[in-house]
Amino acid sequence: VAQNGWRAGDNDPRQWVRGNPYLGAVALASLYSLLSIPGDALWHALYGIDLTAWSPPHLILGLMSCTVMVCALGLLAQARPAFRRPGWVPAGMIALLSLMLSVAYMIGVIEWELPGALDRLVAARPIWFYPLVGGAIAFFTLMLARRLTGWRWAATLTALAFYLLRAVIAAGLALSGNVVPHVPLGFLLGAVALDLAPEGMQPPAWRALAQAAAFTVGDGWMALPLLRVRVGLPTLSNGDMLLAAASTLAVCAVLGPLARAVAGRLEGRRAQSPGPVG
Repeated sequence: VAQNGWRAGDNDPRQWVRGNPYLGAVALASLYSLLSIPGDALWHALYGIDLTAWSPPHLILGLMSCTVMVCALGLLAQARPAFRRPGWVPAGMIALLSLMLSVAYMIGVIEWELPGALDRLVAARPIWFYPLVGGAIAFFTLMLARRLTGWRWAATLTALAFYLLRAVIAAGLALSGNVVPHVPLGFLLGAVALDLAPEGMQPPAWRALAQAAAFTVGDGWMALPLLRVRVGLPTLSNGDMLLAAASTLAVCAVLGPLARAVAGRLEGRRAQSPGPVG
């Protein structure tokens, strides 16, 4: 980024970034990620051990890591026509999205997935927050997969890639004698339902609601019953299940259009362009 700016005779770093915004954002996000490491140590020195994974340094590190991957998605999307084999680009996008989903899950819901008794602060949260946060993170990522790749089963493939990645990580943790988190929320059926949801429904508000409902039904059908039998979690009552489903539906109905807009921006087009056709 800097080299191109210098060659053009421009000494203003802001103009370097504007000349190639995705690479500039990768550089800045990477810098923030590096700074968050000593920042996390300083945070611990000032406040002690984190009471929650949602501490500012962790959120900054997770957000910047996801930003790097989102910018990489934008670079792939806009450079796709220049590839000799552009069919490989969607596979690269799915790999990036599964990594992004893993990072976001690590920050968002890892506290509910560690074995043993929950931390006091985490246990004080309503248990339906767990499937709500996990479902919202998964839905947004899977919607990006559908919009960016153009593959018919993009959401399902992204979910499978995520679970494969988590299995590899869990195996590595087990072999090295570290703590192995529980199996993550079962949103695979939600991904399948999202791939089956109508794409061409009009008006857009009904399409967003239909996709959110499809994911919520599939996600709830698989994830919520498993939470009721997991050891170490508070009891998930029928009321909790209803609140989890209703809140997930509402949040996903908002995140759907947002994901479409983000995907459209990454590809340099309007979000209302046609979706997956393959």
